[in-house]
Amino acid sequence: MTKRSKKRPSAAALEPSQLRAQRSHPQTQQKSVAVLERELEEARRQLSEALDQQTATSEVLRVISSSQGKLQPVFEAMLANATRLCEASFGALLLHEGDGAYRLAALHNAPPAYVEVQRRKPVARPGLLTPHGRAGATKQLLHIADLAEDIAYKARDPLTVWFVKATGARTLKWCRCLKKTS
Repeated sequence: MTKRSKKRPSAAALEPSQLRAQRSHPQTQQKSVAVLERELEEARRQLSEALDQQTATSEVLRVISSSQGKLQPVFEAMLANATRLCEASFGALLLHEGDGAYRLAALHNAPPAYVEVQRRKPVARPGLLTPHGRAGATKQLLHIADLAEDIAYKARDPLTVWFVKATGARTLKWCRCLKKTS
């Protein structure tokens, strides 16, 4: 048994006078044009994003193929492209050491205060309340729109408070890359 759909009749099913009325109705035409323009703009945006991602992937693969087994240039290329794709002002790539510690692997366009602290102390053990700790525990993407409103900042976690004050960062995207075995 099939249900009858309540679709509009096709142009072929309309009487000529109905068809002319539908075609000549300016509001219908304006809506159609507006809808088409929105759809076109969305398609262009998606195409642009896909091209940006493809370009970033190509750049990283080029660096991998020319790095002769060195990871530092690969980390720097990955971070530079991720920072650009996220439209972030700066980025940091940290490696999880497995015992709750994170080691600095690369920085991109980071504020001087953050660079200095990371150079002096390249390994950190953030608490579970911090964005690092939460993302590490859940193994999920973490996006915090306003760090000053985050639970770690409100609880006055020293690392989070320092990070917000020293870098001026408000939004944080934390993505944990996992090995297939993780």
